[in-house]
Amino acid sequence: MRIEHAALYVNDLEGARAFFETYFGVVPNDGYHNPKTGLRTYFLTFGEGDAEGAAARLEIMTRSGLEDLEKSTMRTGWTHLAFSLGSKSAVDELTARLKTDGYEVLSGPRTTGDGYYESSVLGFEGVNIEIIAYGCAEYCLRATRNRVISGKGSMRLLRQLQIDASLWMR
Repeated sequence: MRIEHAALYVNDLEGARAFFETYFGVVPNDGYHNPKTGLRTYFLTFGEGDAEGAAARLEIMTRSGLEDLEKSTMRTGWTHLAFSLGSKSAVDELTARLKTDGYEVLSGPRTTGDGYYESSVLGFEGVNIEIIAYGCAEYCLRATRNRVISGKGSMRLLRQLQIDASLWMR
């Protein structure tokens, strides 16, 4: 099982599409419009996809009558979208670019207490965007390697994680 896509209501559909195209290189579909409800959407595709060809997708949507509540960063519910860029320098560069373009950097770039190298930026319409250097497989491999080196794990587990990570990152 995998998440097929997530959806996000926005006020400015074209602005949201442009944000993700400009900063994250998404490929949007041609869009959809339901004239009965006024709903307009784009599906944004991130990257090439996994071994089965499945790529991460985000649906952005708008329609009239949306309630635009305050977007506090300290609230229940969805808190951020996270994107793995593959290197610390890529995190540094994109964070600097977003800041130069007027987006508020909430934190970082920094190494967090759980070992992620990341920054957090308020993107379009106040959506919290987390930019990280490495994805789960690489992060887990690094963390396990550190435990093994310190004598708290097994070499067999480390080797299996290396195999799993190499398959996952293809």
